[in-house]
Amino acid sequence: MEIVDKLVEVFELLRDPDKGCPWDKKQTFESMAPYILEEAWEVVNALNNKGDLCEELGDLLLNIMFIAQIAKEKNQFDFETVCKRLHKKLIEKHPHVFSGEKVSEEEVLKQWEGKRTEFTVSAALPSTMRARIASERALRHGIGFDSDEQIFQKIREELSEVEQEKDFSKVKEELGDLLFAMVELCRVKNVDPEIALNLATDKFLSRVQKVIQTEGNISTEEKWKIAKLDQ
Repeated sequence: MEIVDKLVEVFELLRDPDKGCPWDKKQTFESMAPYILEEAWEVVNALNNKGDLCEELGDLLLNIMFIAQIAKEKNQFDFETVCKRLHKKLIEKHPHVFSGEKVSEEEVLKQWEGKRTEFTVSAALPSTMRARIASERALRHGIGFDSDEQIFQKIREELSEVEQEKDFSKVKEELGDLLFAMVELCRVKNVDPEIALNLATDKFLSRVQKVIQTEGNISTEEKWKIAKLDQ
């Protein structure tokens, strides 16, 4: 596509040793990591009607093409190679589409994951997202909870263990188990835990702002009521 070629030319110019932008020229794989993570989350926010989705997708693509340009300069690959490999993968992972074969959603997921011998989930992901993905993949192997009552019972057990644990060094582990159980509940309820927690944080920030804006001196109890921490 002509516009893609034009974008590639722009990135080549931005990184040009003589004519390029001082900031763009100094970027590396390592320095770009936080930017692409930030833009990915901006896309997530936009998907939840909290931003301009088209613009945020463009910003994410900007980072992808920027990194591909750095790779090209290192003689590793370029953006065209990225697109070719993606095209090849999509065809390989969807033989049912290109052959007209009818398959179930479960079979599609197995085809996409391929013949993995290790059960792993990237440690680079946010913790709740990593836990959710691990939970979803484990369920495909018949490991996990599949009903509200099962997970509620698990949460009660984990909460009890947190309450009863007196060894401070072990509290972290028990709290982690409780958090993971809550992520399992989110999966059962078909709720993304990252989005749910962000909504709760937004609500909390809004309530705290009301407390800050309250004129005059008020008691801690009144502050808690305004922030609804007493409920």
